[in-house]
Amino acid sequence: MLRTFFKREKKDYSLLTLPLMQRTGLAPFPKTDVRSLQAAMQTNELVFAAIRLLAKSANDPRLLVMRRSSISSEWQEAPDHPFTRLMLQPVPVTHAVTMDGATWLRCHIASWETTRLFFAEKVLNTLGQIVELHPLDPTCLQPRYNQQQTEIIGWTWRSGTKTVEYTNDQLLIRRSQRWYDPPPLAVASGSVALDTEQTAFVRGFFQGGGTPTGVIKVNKKLQRGEAEDIQTRWREKYGNGGAFAGLPAVFDETGDYQKIGSNLNEIDSQTLRGLAETRIAMVWGIHPTILGTLIGLQHSTYSNYREAQNALWDSVLTPMYKELLSWLQWSLLSQFEPLDRMYAGLVKLAWDMRDVAALQDDVDSRDDRTRKNYLSGLMKLNEARAILGLEPDTTERGDQYYTRGQNGQATTTGI
Repeated sequence: MLRTFFKREKKDYSLLTLPLMQRTGLAPFPKTDVRSLQAAMQTNELVFAAIRLLAKSANDPRLLVMRRSSISSEWQEAPDHPFTRLMLQPVPVTHAVTMDGATWLRCHIASWETTRLFFAEKVLNTLGQIVELHPLDPTCLQPRYNQQQTEIIGWTWRSGTKTVEYTNDQLLIRRSQRWYDPPPLAVASGSVALDTEQTAFVRGFFQGGGTPTGVIKVNKKLQRGEAEDIQTRWREKYGNGGAFAGLPAVFDETGDYQKIGSNLNEIDSQTLRGLAETRIAMVWGIHPTILGTLIGLQHSTYSNYREAQNALWDSVLTPMYKELLSWLQWSLLSQFEPLDRMYAGLVKLAWDMRDVAALQDDVDSRDDRTRKNYLSGLMKLNEARAILGLEPDTTERGDQYYTRGQNGQATTTGI
């Protein structure tokens, strides 16, 4: 019988106290929503694999600051921007745990996809600029409210005997509106429960020597302690590790064994496991083939694996990075740039996706199409170079369409 993996607890609908989910099966879960979500990620292999897959995608994209002098001029990368320097090493090597930009983004994605929360402590220099960003464990943070309990005015971080009080301005905070964007893990709680309990059942089955639960019937009245003695001798002889484990039991005329449990074939464990795995992967939009689940491996080929990778970027990762870019731009870049310049479209963040292998087919197709359009006279040279991610041609040719020489020979294309 399945035990409850998550238990709802009535709380107010503030940021950290939504209906809670507490596991009561293999190990106790803490009694807070965020702790329950994080613990489920750390104890269920499939959930961990899904979140790790999303987080590891941050290894390839490169975050850029782009500037231009006017709305009609070309965008230029700004490698000397203080935001760029910050994201090269948000947690410097002078600390016990160091983080470069990719590691910081992986940490962010893992926290966001688990809890729909992310916190980082801002460290400022003497000029008041952010020079370090230290991610904080969301399970250690609790909000502080005003007297009317209508507004969060700060946060309290507790770990062991240590306590730190933060104002809102001292933290970089990302949180979702949970009424329309709940944590995927909360949505999948029932399937996570099923998958976890199946793992527990299989482990218990083999710990019992692969023998279903049953009843030993004895045709006599037992004295005090005799039932426990029979159980012990049965377990030692036929249980997991016993000398006769997996072999038929032998009774004399006074005993009989009646099975009351089910074996793995009788409960169709593979179908049930495949159902749970598919539904867990579904809430993150990940095809089971990529996660290496049982049902995914049964239908996996090189071709559909590549298709699943491309679909993951199209339907999940690309939208995820667009949302992340928008949040970083208006929550973090805005602390380095005047808002009027951002609203005027003179500075922005962008992803350089050229190192993402799954997108290279799309990039190659785009590049070929751009070159053909330029050679056909459908766009100017600098328009084509901008699409290809190249620096503009500063000569007068950059603002011209492609032409052929007088003898019909092609001129230098410039791309």
